Amino acid sequence: AIQNVIDASAKIDGEIARAKFSFKEIAWDDFKNYINTDDGFSMNDHWNSPSLKNHKKDHSNKAVRVLLIEDYNTTGLTGSFDKDEENSKSNLVNFWWNSGHGNKGKGTLGNAGVGKITFTAASEMRTMWALSRRVNDEIDPKVLLGYTDLPYHHVNGRSYLGYARYGIEEELPDGKKARNPIVDQNQIAGFESTFGLDRNDPGLSIVIPAISAEFCQDTIVEAVLEHYFWAIIN
Repeated sequence: AIQNVIDASAKIDGEIARAKFSFKEIAWDDFKNYINTDDGFSMNDHWNSPSLKNHKKDHSNKAVRVLLIEDYNTTGLTGSFDKDEENSKSNLVNFWWNSGHGNKGKGTLGNAGVGKITFTAASEMRTMWALSRRVNDEIDPKVLLGYTDLPYHHVNGRSYLGYARYGIEEELPDGKKARNPIVDQNQIAGFESTFGLDRNDPGLSIVIPAISAEFCQDTIVEAVLEHYFWAIIN
């Protein structure tokens, strides 16, 4: 997350790029509005699947501890939504659709594409959301998307690979369907209010629900100092 501050600074009006970490408790009645699925279930049905064995967990009716990682005055998730575009240079497409592959380019330190995988790994729900304000984008200034990478499992006799994306399904002019980020600003405003996000400046907000208990203020400070000491003093 901090790597994005180093690699993708927007350099707007001399403002420095910065990052913020915070923890919040989200009431289940608010949280459950964002876990409906297009198969008629909810994500909690998937998280609680018996076929996940030791990893299954019923999260219902409990407050959800969330880690927010926000960077400011960075470029955000820029680029096209079209994942089928050959040799796409879209940062959004590479973030949302390509695991283990990045698109930051030569000269950056975060171009292995591994960082985003750690977000879901840190969640007991194996889930993350990303809200981005895209620099110099007047058409879709804010976009909201999400990702889940559960193992293969079953719900009510149906099998699932475990990969899911939070967005909106839209029909293209050729009749094909595409999964795109949410751009409706009223829906995004509701999400921001629920999770207490501050996304007025260009940049990226990562929401990690059911963050593992090992993550706390002290462990985050220790990790930042260990891995970004040189960047901090310079």
